[in-house]
Amino acid sequence: MTLDDYFALDHAQRQRLRLELENIDPALRSSYSNGVPNYEAHQAPLAYGLLALPDRIWSSTPFPGRIWRLRVLAAIVSSCLMFWGTWRLGRMLEVARPVRAVALFLVFSTQMYYATIAHIANDWLAVPLATIFLSQALAFQQNPTRSSGLVLGAAYAAGLLTKAYFLAFAPLIIWLFLRSWRESRKAAPILASIVSVLLIAGPWYLRNLTLYGNLTGMQEATIGGLGPLDVIRSLHLYPWLPALKQLAHASLWTGNNSFTTFSADTVNFQLLLLLGAAVLSTIDTRGRGFSANRVAILVAGLSFAVGLAYAAVQSYLYTEGFATSVSPWYAQPLLAPILLLLLSGRWTSTRVGRLLLSVMVLVWVYVSSATYVVKLLPWYGGYGDSQVRAVELLRWYLQDFDRAWDILATLCPVDPLWLIVLCGGVCIIGWLVCFLLIMEIRRQPHNGA
Repeated sequence: MTLDDYFALDHAQRQRLRLELENIDPALRSSYSNGVPNYEAHQAPLAYGLLALPDRIWSSTPFPGRIWRLRVLAAIVSSCLMFWGTWRLGRMLEVARPVRAVALFLVFSTQMYYATIAHIANDWLAVPLATIFLSQALAFQQNPTRSSGLVLGAAYAAGLLTKAYFLAFAPLIIWLFLRSWRESRKAAPILASIVSVLLIAGPWYLRNLTLYGNLTGMQEATIGGLGPLDVIRSLHLYPWLPALKQLAHASLWTGNNSFTTFSADTVNFQLLLLLGAAVLSTIDTRGRGFSANRVAILVAGLSFAVGLAYAAVQSYLYTEGFATSVSPWYAQPLLAPILLLLLSGRWTSTRVGRLLLSVMVLVWVYVSSATYVVKLLPWYGGYGDSQVRAVELLRWYLQDFDRAWDILATLCPVDPLWLIVLCGGVCIIGWLVCFLLIMEIRRQPHNGA
């Protein structure tokens, strides 16, 4: 049933559907369907295993409430890990403290970030683990010891046990090992990493090879039989330019994975600001060159991008041309690293850099606030028009919100009052932090250029 069909129901019909949902038999969780294979059952197990304990504790809670609790728990843990990993990675890239704060603000003001981590899947753990893994990769590069090698291997293994797309970071691992061997000729740090990965993640991937004949065990390769040679032979068939444009937009905004529209001009402006950041970052490094840490992040980004391209073409073939772009949540592991890479350098020392930082903060908080107040809350409340017009939206809030509240009462996992409070909190806190960041940027010393 689409949301439009749901909105067309009367109150009694929606209430009946909600009661059916509330009364789903918990015993069904232990049953197995011989019909369509469960896509998630082919995923790596760590993120699901960590949610299994609270899921069991809340097993008597009606289905919508249990899902809401798990989403909130996963999102909070994920955001705490993301905060720590991004801050650590920014420090290792020598990003100035206020600019690091800006990067964090941009991450936590990006709608697609929440559309990725705040649902029941493995992305809630995979996205912050990618940032933590990359920060440990830089720590290993700076000081390749046995202990840093063990931690690097454990971080990579945790990623591999969370989502198979961590295989795409293998070229970075190889590059780090080659660089470490060339500079120190010590095998112990490298062996420590390899042993750590094999002991922790090896059994799962050996299982995949044994059961499915491929590393990932995913349906595209297992059921579709699509291997690397099939992907390579089909590279010329894939619509690269439209797919890249779609991925660029969707990586910032998808309407909570419902792929409704936001102003294309606004999203294009966000992309233009990121392009401006790339230009300034390139100018800043001219004559000084890229640091080893920045090169490592570039290697990681390029290798992961190749992995995304592989997944996109494989999915395109598996769906017989229906999926024309890689799912945007697959790109989120690069969100924080790319922002930090673009913002590394002497940003606050020039007027242009300070202005661009301030504009980015303002635009991102605007999109974040509009996402909830202008787009998602009206959309889930039955506004019914993907093209939002200010006068009509104001009239909807003033005249139709009673009906919207009635819809939300059966649609939301919990009381819609939570939705109103949290949406309001996001807007108030977002704008407060925005102005504090702009004031901090303006206080930084600069050379007047």
